[in-house]
Amino acid sequence: LSAAWADISVKAGIDIGGMKGDNLGNMGNGISLAGEYLWSFATGIISIGAGAEYLEPRGNFSCLPIYATGMLKIPITGVYGKVNLGYIPVIDIKGVSGVKGGVYTAGAIGWDILLGLFLEASYGIYNFSADNQADSYYSKVSLSVGYRFAFI
Repeated sequence: LSAAWADISVKAGIDIGGMKGDNLGNMGNGISLAGEYLWSFATGIISIGAGAEYLEPRGNFSCLPIYATGMLKIPITGVYGKVNLGYIPVIDIKGVSGVKGGVYTAGAIGWDILLGLFLEASYGIYNFSADNQADSYYSKVSLSVGYRFAFI
């Protein structure tokens, strides 16, 4: 793994809240911020790495998942697909006790526009549990814009 084939991505997204398990209050729309470090292989077609995403408070809910990520680019087009798999070590639901993070999963499609700028659409599921509650989840669709800093 060489830094010559690495990049750091930062992005901000508008989140459209989707389904949620159980009735744990308002978990609506919001904003998310994320950062990723990716190593590229096969002349940049395949990348793997790690990232973290902060979901700012939406209603009474916020969290910070950390994850491994894999990305596959279609040569010349700038189009890519991505999958994330991780864990939510930091989660807060106001008024609910004993909240524990769970598995985080997401899939995305994106487009590298020009000179490091990219657009991305993703769907993520955030699993968690709480005292005296069945296991729950929050899902969202996110539309993000970001910038990739390449290390050459």
